[in-house]
Amino acid sequence: SAPEVIQQLGGKMIAEETEGPLYSAEIEISISGHIRRLGFIAQNHKMQNGAWSPNHHRKAAEKVRFFASHSIPLVTFIDTPGAVADAEANLDNQSHSISFLISEMANLQLPVIGIVFGGGYSGGAIPLATANILLSVREGVFNTIHPKGLSNIARKYNLSWQESAKHIGVSAYELQSQGYFDGIIDYTYDQQHKVKNIKDAIISAVEVIEKNSCNFLTENEFFFDHYRDSINHYLNPSKLLIESNRITDRSATGTLNIFGDVFRFMRYLKIRQRIVSRSIDSYSRLSSRFTPVGKLQERLKNERQEKFKNWYKTPLEIRFNEKLNKRFEQFVNAREDREKQRGKFVAFFIGDPQENYKNTTYDLTLEVLLFLYNYWKDSSAENLIELYEQLDKSTLHDLPPNNPNLLDLLRTFDINQCFKENFQNILLFDLLYDQVIEALPTIADEL
Repeated sequence: SAPEVIQQLGGKMIAEETEGPLYSAEIEISISGHIRRLGFIAQNHKMQNGAWSPNHHRKAAEKVRFFASHSIPLVTFIDTPGAVADAEANLDNQSHSISFLISEMANLQLPVIGIVFGGGYSGGAIPLATANILLSVREGVFNTIHPKGLSNIARKYNLSWQESAKHIGVSAYELQSQGYFDGIIDYTYDQQHKVKNIKDAIISAVEVIEKNSCNFLTENEFFFDHYRDSINHYLNPSKLLIESNRITDRSATGTLNIFGDVFRFMRYLKIRQRIVSRSIDSYSRLSSRFTPVGKLQERLKNERQEKFKNWYKTPLEIRFNEKLNKRFEQFVNAREDREKQRGKFVAFFIGDPQENYKNTTYDLTLEVLLFLYNYWKDSSAENLIELYEQLDKSTLHDLPPNNPNLLDLLRTFDINQCFKENFQNILLFDLLYDQVIEALPTIADEL
């Protein structure tokens, strides 16, 4: 979870606080040769799946104001399917608490780095993504609406949530190529040793934000006039500003400095770049965009068939997959040994050559089937049946060529026979797997 990663960043832990799925901390870290204090606010997916209630958004806003009053740069970790949306949360003014936190984040006068650490969706993710630099780990997903929510809203198009995800883009690489993310951190959840990459990304992000603000201020002298006006407003406040200062408990020490003004302005520019709007003309007859046509099941079937055709034209070469290549080498060696005559004593220890060949053929075929099952995922049943039909029309050969691909293997006589005998086991496993997944709520209830 995000809190566990934050605790592994190193540096001196000054303070940390947990309130359900809300986690905050202050850590001293060396940046550019100086010991600097950074503030962290994170969503903890191990508690309520990282979904915040109104009290969590208000508590986060308090922490944001605290960091602002002490000029502590802020790092946020986004990991939520969305904010809590039940009746109790709405009665407690959930939408206002989210909006309030967004405004507090947007108004910060210090560097803000956002990191999409897991699933970052909907109103629960937007406030913490209000950052100067927005990054993501490799497996992070993010959008201002959950694909399932979009498919429910756009009912007339009969979209699956997978199609919705493709239309809006959710993966780190899609969003980085579209300019929403500023970078992707080389970190995955099964590689704990790469936590250092997150720390390095945070440090370099703070350095870049501060360096860019210096360059921006050098090139835009009008900010000095704006800064003087801001200080005058503080020294001679209107009634509205007096009330605002009372609410935020702002002191002279914690009030605006000129670089803070630049941090806020540059964040405003960055967020403007991320927000995209389209006029109604974008959906005219001349638009390159098109609305989905036909029934959902027909679209899914056509898409699956198109992907299968593309795979059939360029199947994977065995040498590029370590497990498949190892099984293939064992198959080749067993085939060469098959004709050798061995005494009973030798065969007792090494095994019968014919039996060894049969076993290695089975092992290789099973490895191919498991690879295809994992590769095709929810399309595996239809694709395996179609592959079976295609292989029925193919010309078989006794030996695969050098550097064979998957189809070359499956067109080898012995492997082809083994494939036809065993591929239905994968279909049965697929059905069983789906049934278990669908029955999980019932199983959980019984437990």
